[in-house]
Amino acid sequence: MKFNTGVLEKYYIKTVGTKLENNPAIKIVMKEEVNGELLKEAFLEAVERFPLFGSVLKYDKDYNFQTLEEMVNIYNVNFDERPTSFGSCNDGLLYQLSYYENVILFEWSNIVTDEKGALLFFGILLDYYTGQELEPVHYPLPLEHAIEYFMDKKATNVKQVQEIPGFNQKDLSYDKELRNTNVHILKVKKEEVLKIITKEEKNTTAVLVPLFSRALRKHLKDTAKSKNVKVNVRLDVRNTEEIHSYRNCLITNHITYVDRYDNLDINHVHTIYNTFLNLAEDLDAIKLSCTQTYHRLQALNTIRPKFLVKPIINSIKHKDSNYTYTNLGKIPFSKEAMAFIESVHINSDPTYGECAINVYELDEYLYLNISENYLDKEIISSFINICSEFEINLEEIDNYVFKERTLVLEKK
Repeated sequence: MKFNTGVLEKYYIKTVGTKLENNPAIKIVMKEEVNGELLKEAFLEAVERFPLFGSVLKYDKDYNFQTLEEMVNIYNVNFDERPTSFGSCNDGLLYQLSYYENVILFEWSNIVTDEKGALLFFGILLDYYTGQELEPVHYPLPLEHAIEYFMDKKATNVKQVQEIPGFNQKDLSYDKELRNTNVHILKVKKEEVLKIITKEEKNTTAVLVPLFSRALRKHLKDTAKSKNVKVNVRLDVRNTEEIHSYRNCLITNHITYVDRYDNLDINHVHTIYNTFLNLAEDLDAIKLSCTQTYHRLQALNTIRPKFLVKPIINSIKHKDSNYTYTNLGKIPFSKEAMAFIESVHINSDPTYGECAINVYELDEYLYLNISENYLDKEIISSFINICSEFEINLEEIDNYVFKERTLVLEKK
């Protein structure tokens, strides 16, 4: 089968394999040792329902996904010794699946999907692996392009909040090599985050984002001309109930923490952030955002000569935002599958602002997976301390260096 690529996939194709876009990863710690043969069977079953993971990119006037029959590569190897790249070095497949003892590591390219899409795929895989009966494959497959789906040339009369720039990235030193990422796993009861808000409508994002922004402000250079912190809060358009797609469905929504917020109580700041988030989730606002994103990416995708694309995008990324925050909601794994799982880690490459925060929910707990490349090693401690002032008791349950692997594509 062949599947076409949309504007977002084409953007990732152009930028992948560079310092801009390495790859996200899901790490599943099982309660028992992994059965490699069963894992392979489960992967093939999941691919029937989400064939892009069993595909390679082919170019014939344009890029398309081409499915391969029964093709799956699995490595039983310590993760530090797994292959350093995949893609053209991995039979053209756009993922890398490895396991070692009781841990499964799944890395993939954003060309295929975002973190939520990969979780939906992996939920199918885990159901089969843990002995659950899968539903038959239903056609058509849920593979709509979210950006194109919501495009609307008439979506112009939408109230927009003027974007305020964040701090200059040179005022917070980071590792420019981007070879290894520092990963922090924080755990907190969801109730602790929400109980500090007295208003009826409560949003964990509208609490945690301004508090992390406060932490970053404490570590900016004294010479910084601006201490504004601009965050890219990624919005999952699957939540509109208009679309259910396994493809990329996360769009950008910017909110900036400015000086005056320091003098406001947390309830007031929460109200401001929650208002911004609610405006962004309005269907007309989503249509406008997708339409604007489409035209912006189309412009980047048509840049000639092609060697100018990488420096232009690398320049944009440090002005776009100071960090990225994604609320992935409840992990979409069945209760039956979760009974076999000890923990779930979801890493995202710290592409923008050198920090990516993924938040996901298991039982009554929130887990914050913070992937960062800051040279200052006290930033996460500052965030934990600031939260503790509001009796939000974040516990760091893991801290490790993740050695990233790069997707390599044939040049066109």
